[in-house]
Amino acid sequence: MQVRCRCCHREELHGPEGITVVLAGGARRPPEPRLRAEFALLEALAADEVVVDACPACGMPRTTSQAGAPGSSWALPEVGLTFGPGGFARDGVAVPLEEVRRLVEARAPLPVQSRGASAVQGVMLAVMVGPLLLWVFLFLFWFNYVFNLGAASWAG
Repeated sequence: MQVRCRCCHREELHGPEGITVVLAGGARRPPEPRLRAEFALLEALAADEVVVDACPACGMPRTTSQAGAPGSSWALPEVGLTFGPGGFARDGVAVPLEEVRRLVEARAPLPVQSRGASAVQGVMLAVMVGPLLLWVFLFLFWFNYVFNLGAASWAG
């Protein structure tokens, strides 16, 4: 059975001879583990995969697409749901996928992470805007010369 983590991309093969690590993973760790786990579970459910257990490298849920694989349940206390082999449930009652998506997006939206402007971006802006400002200055200088100074010198 092939088991993989959708977060850190760790892949393992589980067989009668034991567990073989195909790809170690673990370098990619989400900043909000519970929120990332919820979205990984939504993706796993949409792909008809079963949650096997928690990834030893990053702690996110690991899934498999093999039919008949034993699944485990995963509690999502932020939205009051449990994910198991039968899908999402609240107090033992199945919850449709659309409702789960709505709950996750309403209660735990992904934060927008923006880094401020860097020195490289500032230099690039100056390099792009500098020639434009020079062109505008030269156009205004030419316009002033032609219609003010130039006209007076032509009149004689």
